[in-house]
Amino acid sequence: MNLFLKIVLTLNVAVIVFTLFGYLASYIDPTVFSLPQTIGLIMPMLLVLNLLFAGFWVCLRRRQFWYSALALLIGVGQITRLVGFHFNQSDQTGEVSICSFNAQNYNALDNVDTLLKQSVLPHELDVLCLQEISQEHVKGIKKTSGLKHHFYHQGKFILAKFPITKTGKLQFDNSVNGCVWTDLDLGERTIRVYNVHLRSNSVKHDDLDIFGSDGSTNSTTIRNLPSVLNRYRLASETRTLQAKTLLDHIAQCGHPVIVAGDFNDSPFSYTYQQFRSRLQDQFKTQGLGIGATFAGSVPGLKIDYIFADDNFESLNHRIVRTKISDHFPVISSLNLKP
Repeated sequence: MNLFLKIVLTLNVAVIVFTLFGYLASYIDPTVFSLPQTIGLIMPMLLVLNLLFAGFWVCLRRRQFWYSALALLIGVGQITRLVGFHFNQSDQTGEVSICSFNAQNYNALDNVDTLLKQSVLPHELDVLCLQEISQEHVKGIKKTSGLKHHFYHQGKFILAKFPITKTGKLQFDNSVNGCVWTDLDLGERTIRVYNVHLRSNSVKHDDLDIFGSDGSTNSTTIRNLPSVLNRYRLASETRTLQAKTLLDHIAQCGHPVIVAGDFNDSPFSYTYQQFRSRLQDQFKTQGLGIGATFAGSVPGLKIDYIFADDNFESLNHRIVRTKISDHFPVISSLNLKP
C-alpha cells in the first residue's frame, strides 16, 4: 500500500472511531460524560464520509471497504432514526392528524399564516402544535387555522379541532423552553397532546457559516467552533434533565399520549433515546427519505419530532420542506388502537 492509500486509511479509521462514539451518545448520560453528544451532532456528516470511504475502497477492489461498511451496519438501528425506508406509506387520513412547527423568532414574519395559506400541507389538520409564537399572533392563527379550541403559554401554542377538557404546563425556566399539554375529547376516548420546546443550543447562524459569500473560509467561525460545541454540550445536559421531568409527568398520565415539538437534539442523542425508550418516533415508524427538519446551516439535522405511545397506530409521517422558517413542519397521521 502506497503512502496516499495509507493516509486515506488513517482518515477512514478516524472517521469510524468518531462514528462509533456518536452511536454511544444515545446511551451515555451527558451529565456524566458529554463528549459523545457533540459528536452526535455531526453524525450525518460522519455517515456520509463512511459511505464515501466504502465506495472508494470498492472502486479500488480493496477489502478495506468492510471497515466503513461494518461501521454502518453496526449502527443501522440508529441510522433509521434519520433515514426512512418506508416506501408504502398509507394515504389514509387517521383519526388524529397532527403537525408540529417552530415558527422562528416568535412568528415575526407571520410564518404560520404563510404555512396555512400555501396549501403545502398534505391534508387538513386536527391538531397543530406551534413553538416560538407571540401572544399577538394567537387570534390570527386561530382564525386562519379554523381550529376552534386552543391553549397558549409563553410561546407554545396548541390548536385542536377536538374539545379541550383539561390543560397544563411545565415551564423549565423563564424562557420559551418548556411544555404545554391539553386533554382532547375525541368522543369515546380522551387523548393527551404535549407540545414541547426543549433548551436551545444558543447557536447563531453566523456561528455555523464556515464559508463566506465569496467561498473563502470564515476564520471567525472556525475560531468560535470550540465555544459552539461547548454550548451544545451544556445545553444537552440541561435537556437531559428537562426530558426526565417531562417523562415523569407523562408516566402519570392515564390517557393515550402524543408528544410533539422542537426537541433541539439529534436522533443520536441521549435526550432522544430517553423518549424513544418509552414512545414511538413517528418518523422511524413511517418516515421516508432524509429526516432532517432544520433548514439552517447544519446539514441533515433532525431536531423536530412527533412521538406517540403504544395506544396509537402510525399511518404516515411527512416533513414539509418549505423555506418559510428555519424549521420544517412535521406531520403525522395516526389511529387509536381499539
